[in-house]
Amino acid sequence: MTPIYPCEMTRRRRVAGADRIMNEAVFIGTHPGLTPAMLDYMIESITKFVRAK
Repeated sequence: MTPIYPCEMTRRRRVAGADRIMNEAVFIGTHPGLTPAMLDYMIESITKFVRAK
């Protein structure tokens, strides 16, 4: 596979815990265009999910 960025060519080592994070973490995608209403919705949804567990 051809690296997209030159720095990827030198980063071939494993990072401790990276696999666990990728397999067990929840990633929340965000971007600068989110409105306060959108953020409130995300917060409410995540809060409901966590409280249900």
